[in-house]
Amino acid sequence: MDFDASITDYLNGHLDAEARAAFETAMAKDPELAARVNTERLWQANMQAQRKTAPQDFTTFATHLQRPRLPRLAQSVFAGGALVALLITLTIYMPREDAQYRTLTEPPVSYSHVVVRVILGNTADMQTIASEFDITVLHSYPAAYTIDVDPNSMTAATRQKLEEDPRVRLLQVVTPP
Repeated sequence: MDFDASITDYLNGHLDAEARAAFETAMAKDPELAARVNTERLWQANMQAQRKTAPQDFTTFATHLQRPRLPRLAQSVFAGGALVALLITLTIYMPREDAQYRTLTEPPVSYSHVVVRVILGNTADMQTIASEFDITVLHSYPAAYTIDVDPNSMTAATRQKLEEDPRVRLLQVVTPP
């Protein structure tokens, strides 16, 4: 006879008096059944012990989640302060029209003759390059580290030295439209 369901019912007190007496008689006659009932009883006791500790742990955790928050006014002040900091940062770092902020995405100066555009690395000083290579700067784009140079002011040797200089990223010939 399969007693698995009966073991659980017996331990949980779900058997009527007659079925309970029959089950206890079967346990007395079968030591293996008695051992299975005892194992199930220990397992249920262990589960009950774990259930008693879990709610306390959860209660402690839930208490931490429900800590008092800042009042609405304090939250508003904090958010306002963050907004002011953002606006100040944007004001400081936004390009200004009065500053010489030019990039190559803006329409470059149009020339009626061929020009050599020298694109430099971020740390290169445009004035140093111009004086070092003795070239005539027609226009400079300070934010883009770029200068437009008159090709008549440089020889082939100068152009070769510029191409080999590690501070120069690119030499580009710009023809008129």
